[in-house]
Amino acid sequence: MNQEVANNENSAESIGVGNNIDMKSTDTINNKITTNELDTKPNLNTHATNKIAPLNIPLIKRLQTLFILFHSTSIVLLFSLYFLLWCIPYLWPLMIYYTMMYYLLDRSPVNGGVWYRRSEKFRSSIIWKALVGYFPIKFHKITDLKPTFKYDPNNNNIEERIGPNYIFGYHPHGIIATGVSSGFTNNGTGWNEIFPGIKCFVTTLVNQFRVPFYRDYLMALGVTTVVKKNLKLLLNKGGSVVIVIGGARESLLAKPGLNSIVLNKRKGFVKLALESLDKNGLCLVPVYGFGENDVYNVFYTDDFSMVNNDVEEKEFDMENLDIQFKEKTKNIKQYILKFQLYLKNNFGWTLPIVISRGLFNYDFGIIPYRKPINVVFGKPISISRLNGLTFSDPVTQEEIDYWHAKYVTGLLEVWKWGKPRFANSYDEELKIVE
Repeated sequence: MNQEVANNENSAESIGVGNNIDMKSTDTINNKITTNELDTKPNLNTHATNKIAPLNIPLIKRLQTLFILFHSTSIVLLFSLYFLLWCIPYLWPLMIYYTMMYYLLDRSPVNGGVWYRRSEKFRSSIIWKALVGYFPIKFHKITDLKPTFKYDPNNNNIEERIGPNYIFGYHPHGIIATGVSSGFTNNGTGWNEIFPGIKCFVTTLVNQFRVPFYRDYLMALGVTTVVKKNLKLLLNKGGSVVIVIGGARESLLAKPGLNSIVLNKRKGFVKLALESLDKNGLCLVPVYGFGENDVYNVFYTDDFSMVNNDVEEKEFDMENLDIQFKEKTKNIKQYILKFQLYLKNNFGWTLPIVISRGLFNYDFGIIPYRKPINVVFGKPISISRLNGLTFSDPVTQEEIDYWHAKYVTGLLEVWKWGKPRFANSYDEELKIVE
């Protein structure tokens, strides 16, 4: 069932990280074209000329590009480093110890151990400013969130529990949920200043923790598995978690201009909240990343729906293609989609066909485009048990449906608030398609 939201704007507080956003100039910011990168809306125009990076780009932008390249390819680089170190005989004792104790026998990603493996010093390093500044990624909150713990800003320590913890639901998934993987995993966005006393862990698939060295890199950033037992252990300690609700299925809907999300049948996070609720309280917080679908372009396989753009930016002009070519394209897309859904249904992940920029050019590569991602945090939805049930009572379907409906309403409010501020002119309305 499709759900659309109106275009009217509500007044609320906005906090931008890095540089505060003047709401009078948001149209200028949103429609700005980065002239030194020819950074227009990504497209699949096969007749596009090669766009080479000019030589006079500032050094800071070069450093940002190098760092985003490392972050995007870290799984390959760190995996290669692991095997490279085995080529040095003097390091064999160290490698054997690591492989046994920190790889084969370590269960930290699934037993709540990331609580101790997360490094605040690493997360607060100045290098993350380059990562979030590349796009840039900025956080905005409609209202304040009550701290979970007392927080000492001088040494980044959390102390006694004083408030609720949170389950942040992030939308849309995009290709790799860049707003989460680059924004929530460090303090480059100013998390500790915007949400002091809230210790948040990013969740992802368990498969990523089967890669040596890379798993340690993730856990140092506070990334853990989206395994229910693991999440409950973290929530019971007072931690908060961010879950990309739409998952792999939603990644196939990632396309510049589309705001289609998978939510109607995604209710497991609501059940998790009800089962983890205690006397301190727990809140659901809907979060929407405006621009998430713009940082990569894809060969779209889900259908032939096109975004309304200028003629020069259309991916395909279907009216000018002959019927035979259209039929072949349709058949190819159907086969690719079936394969993508097969991977998703059997392995929990899928492979969108990504088109992005390179290190020295702007029309081919694996690096995301320099597109702003404005992450808007909605109002917290304080969870409670219904019909006189207590914490120890089994969760009912009625409770799950009730709080899920509240969450959907809260997400639509986030969209309504953020659209006039951060949506692009070519953006479609928010649709809940599944």
